[in-house]
Amino acid sequence: MKAISMEERLSGYLTDSINKNIQLSNVELAKIKYGISTLLINLVKVTLIYSASIILGGIKETLICHLIFCLMRRYCYGLHAKSSIVCSLIGVFYFSICPLIVLNYSFGISRELVILFGIIFSIIIFNKVPAYTKNSKISDTKEKRKKALIINALTICGILVLDDETMRLIAFMGVFLSILLTIPVRKGDNQND
Repeated sequence: MKAISMEERLSGYLTDSINKNIQLSNVELAKIKYGISTLLINLVKVTLIYSASIILGGIKETLICHLIFCLMRRYCYGLHAKSSIVCSLIGVFYFSICPLIVLNYSFGISRELVILFGIIFSIIIFNKVPAYTKNSKISDTKEKRKKALIINALTICGILVLDDETMRLIAFMGVFLSILLTIPVRKGDNQND
């Protein structure tokens, strides 16, 4: 028997409470429970990421990298972790630890490299976005691809405006991570044509 997570238990409790006050069908209850569970899981992930960044002293950098990642991910889609805990750990590494490494080791990125990678990212977006697995079908792929290309171009232009090379790299990391997760890791993981 599969163990039930804290989020699933809490969403079950909240759904039961809602159902006591408003009589809903089983389908409506399932939708509400799924929505509450998803919301709670995402709140836990965000809390972990930003708590770690506060402890490590890089809240501004985490916010910049994470917001750009979320903006790109909205249209690029891409791979997901196999479990919520793995996703949370990867999120803490990507958005709390990586910006700290960039800050402490004085990495930077030139505008020329941003332009070069922006072109490479556009090629990847054109060929691979929106990326999904065989269990997750996405409709209207041409429109989503077009939006992803526009968001990528606007984000790269925004990064080029930044004077601080470290901040430029942190913003660039958000784009890079979202693009990285659109590249299929196994044959058959990307079937968006």
